[in-house]
Amino acid sequence: MLHKFLILLFFPITPILAEEVIETDCNNPRDTPGYSNCAYYAYMTADQQLNDVYKQLTNNIKGDEKKLLITAQKAWIQFRDANCDFETFNVRGGTGWSTYHDECLERMTLQRTSELQNVLRLSMPISYSFSIASTDDTTTLTQLITTVSNARVRTAPNLSAKQMVKLPIGSVITQLGISQQEETINGVVNHWHQVSLSDGRQGWIFGDLLQPLLSDKKATIYLNIAHERLAKDDLTFEELIDLFRFLARVSTEQLATDAVAELKLLNLLALQRSVTLLPLDEEDKSPYKQWLEEQRNNVFRDYASGEWLINISLFWDLHTQYYDLPIAETIAWDAVNIRLGGECEGDMACHVYNLNNTWGKYLSFYPHGVHASQAIQQIHDMFTVISEDTEDTYFLATTDAEYMADFHEGMTQLRNTLTPCEDSKKQAVLQLMDKIESPQ
Repeated sequence: MLHKFLILLFFPITPILAEEVIETDCNNPRDTPGYSNCAYYAYMTADQQLNDVYKQLTNNIKGDEKKLLITAQKAWIQFRDANCDFETFNVRGGTGWSTYHDECLERMTLQRTSELQNVLRLSMPISYSFSIASTDDTTTLTQLITTVSNARVRTAPNLSAKQMVKLPIGSVITQLGISQQEETINGVVNHWHQVSLSDGRQGWIFGDLLQPLLSDKKATIYLNIAHERLAKDDLTFEELIDLFRFLARVSTEQLATDAVAELKLLNLLALQRSVTLLPLDEEDKSPYKQWLEEQRNNVFRDYASGEWLINISLFWDLHTQYYDLPIAETIAWDAVNIRLGGECEGDMACHVYNLNNTWGKYLSFYPHGVHASQAIQQIHDMFTVISEDTEDTYFLATTDAEYMADFHEGMTQLRNTLTPCEDSKKQAVLQLMDKIESPQ
């Protein structure tokens, strides 16, 4: 279903108001204002849903409980707004800031709505028994999605019940009902959900491992799951592979183009994280051997460090594919933070080549970008080290004409890249380059 909306912009004209009507197709926004408008619309829709649930809940509770809810909600609104200001601080002032800010507001609002919906369910009578709807039942059953790897499905709503199956992250199942009593597991309080699996079996799964999968919010839900998982530092190799496969699958669904681009980027980041956990002495064992075979065109063994690295061209190919979208700059920045591999040691031409293909490459696309200052600082730091230690460099000892031509060509390319940049460090970098290229 195409999601279109009308944005009414009011301009005061005495004595009446004039309206400018802008229509945006939010399944395929075509420019930055379109993405911004759609992000704002999605946030406002989520905010209305939250208000509806909040109103229902305040009508169901009384006294001190109601007062605590009102206090908590006011505090949560302040936290949400401050948190989204913090999350988007590094892109403030950029053309995509309002889009990222509204997406953050939408994400946190949807999470809060889910929390209040759980409380709302507790405030109403809940049945102990549930059954699968018959084929002629017109009731819409809730679709749930697993938010972790190895989500255990059990035969009854308790930890001592027999385990039926472990579900991978992103598994979609049908909710039949929820338990009347909550349970605390690892400090988390939630209900058990009775579910129907894809093979028709019924079982129970703890609520903290799930969230509703709304058909018109799939992209946001997929992205929330991926961001929350990648934010964890302790994911295992198997969990990262599970996340990679989930993102590879959902990025092929019919979703908004910007969402697909972000899902593909997160997919690459999951792949990059996975190769860092490959044990160097167990590459011929399962599951590492199979994974390396599957990814043989996407990863490589770095001869200098002996470690496995992801092919950086995967990021730049993605950047090319989605260059017109706001997320393209994020893709470029993630790309330059990926190790190239190899070891330059005292090889000056090698260092310059690497600078042109990392920080310099980012600046060639985004000379005034959000991370331009950081990129220039990285180049400055590298040339500072080189200039202080030039007596040990291969550059000063060689008379190879081809080598010197490559070196000077690389320096010229980097100077051209720096020309449109306006950062205060630029001049210092150029002076260091002059010192290195023409030593006294």
